[in-house]
Amino acid sequence: MKYLRIRNAVPVLLFTVLLGGCFKNESLQQDPVTCKVVPNGDTVVIALEETVPIFQQCLPSLTASISAIRDSRCPIGANCITAGTVEADLQLGDQFTVTLEKGKVLDTLYQGNRFLISLLDVTPYPDVHSGSGTTVQKAYIHMKKE
Repeated sequence: MKYLRIRNAVPVLLFTVLLGGCFKNESLQQDPVTCKVVPNGDTVVIALEETVPIFQQCLPSLTASISAIRDSRCPIGANCITAGTVEADLQLGDQFTVTLEKGKVLDTLYQGNRFLISLLDVTPYPDVHSGSGTTVQKAYIHMKKE
């Protein structure tokens, strides 16, 4: 009689083990925390002399600001010999400043963290007809924490 009980229990036990193997173990499947410069991506837009929080998911007290923009790009409507360049001075925190040039990637260390930073663009683009208006310049910066 005992043999029949064990024999009947084996399929039930086998079914339970197989069924249990189909469920995800959430503690093993968690994705690592993604550390992005801003919640929706790796590109931040910073107006001249504006301070913005960055990398809030992993570096909650880090801020960035643009302290200067130098734009020698050939204005729309002008004939130039060279295309010119655009640079922005990016300040991380209170004391660390780097100069970014459009089209170049800067690999730098700050507070023990490695960052890849590039200046994607500065707006508005120079225009011979707009003069020196009151439009605030904005820098589009791509940043990744490695």
